[in-house]
Amino acid sequence: MEPYADGELRIDVVRKSADRLSLEWRGRSNAMDPQRTLGPWLTLLLDEAQRAKASLELHFESLEYFNSSTVAALLQFVAAARQLRTPLDLSYDAQLRWQRQSFEALQVLATLDRSISVHPAIAAPGEPGADPATAPRP
Repeated sequence: MEPYADGELRIDVVRKSADRLSLEWRGRSNAMDPQRTLGPWLTLLLDEAQRAKASLELHFESLEYFNSSTVAALLQFVAAARQLRTPLDLSYDAQLRWQRQSFEALQVLATLDRSISVHPAIAAPGEPGADPATAPRP
């Protein structure tokens, strides 16, 4: 699958195994209507995951910003994945307040469907957040 690029947003796709695709979101998503270009790409991604019977990991840790229009496109994607029963794992940087707030709101989806996981990324040793004493409090 080809990476996605539009404006300042880039999404790289890495096949971690035959049944797992990882998406690395980078940059900024500030398009007024990201559903116009991002939506069709995400649909192709779901098609690929269905063909390969693969789960999807979405990593937002390197994303600098996304607007509410991107959240709406992401919610539509999650709804489509739920309907297709494609497992999703969304991880974010809990050190970034805006990500923590956005994804804590999305965690409601995980309570509705066990195939969806929304959680802070686990920091590598030596990185901020690796020590539970320094991890952000909910």
